[in-house]
Amino acid sequence: MLKQWVVSLAVAAVATGLAASAQAQSGIAALSPAAQAEIQKLSPAQRAALAHSLLGDTAVSAHPVTINPAAGTAPARSSSVAQAGSVAAAPAVAMVPASAAPAYDWNGCYAAAGVGAGMFNDEHHIESLTAHAPIVTSSTSGGSGLLGRFGAGCDYQVAPRIVLGAFGDLDLGNLSGTFAEPGFTSRETEQWAWSAGVRGGYLLWPQTLAYIDTGFTQARFQLTDANLAVPPAPPTGIHFGAYVANGVFGGAGFEMALDFLPGAFWRNEYRYAYYFGMNVPLTGASGGLVIPPGLVDKVQPSVQTITTSFVYKLDWNRFLQ
Repeated sequence: MLKQWVVSLAVAAVATGLAASAQAQSGIAALSPAAQAEIQKLSPAQRAALAHSLLGDTAVSAHPVTINPAAGTAPARSSSVAQAGSVAAAPAVAMVPASAAPAYDWNGCYAAAGVGAGMFNDEHHIESLTAHAPIVTSSTSGGSGLLGRFGAGCDYQVAPRIVLGAFGDLDLGNLSGTFAEPGFTSRETEQWAWSAGVRGGYLLWPQTLAYIDTGFTQARFQLTDANLAVPPAPPTGIHFGAYVANGVFGGAGFEMALDFLPGAFWRNEYRYAYYFGMNVPLTGASGGLVIPPGLVDKVQPSVQTITTSFVYKLDWNRFLQ
């Protein structure tokens, strides 16, 4: 019995030395081959835990190394270490509990607000719709500027990596440029645009969604200081004002969940809107000039935007409970 007790104390001393200092490695040579083999099975983390357990460190000993009392012949003792002449660590013991990964719920309805920049091109064909006059002139105008975007929508995660949704948004901005051609000048501005559509996305990671979207859009363009004139003659007073164009859009972007604020997401998107051609009548005259019947400006604008938005998603499961 005395011999076994001495061997147990020696094993505990060597295990503590392994965690505290590299110099204690020499003490292994004094143990029996069986004890040496059992100690070598311990990982560095398990050896450290064993040493802290011997020292009474409760912060670490909350997850102690499992001791196999059957490996020796001595009776079990109150200490978790001095059990027998050999020590066996359970390989499945986790020294530090793994932290739970954050959960990301893509289901729900949301509100969004953001800012961005845009540019537009507008094809102009001033012509007469009657058979009496050919096309007067053709040109392309364009402009750029900043915008704010406000929207809302709902998403549903139909599969582990697939998210589908529907949304609507409104752009308010000042995308403007000069429309100039021989005999006609104007300042053209896209004042607002609204869109309604659907989107489909794929979760690259649990917190990151890559998506594409498409739908219907409508925009209002304003032409100011517009006047038709043929120098050196004075301005004719023929002009045209605002018009609203209908079209379709397509876009792509990505959205990321923000870990520091549950329910919050960060969205970035590129969008291209194509508007159908329409005829804008020219109106007004001065000096007795008569506007030719059917004189119109046939326009066909397109708009590109890049936006970044903050999205806050409501937890609809909370409201359904």
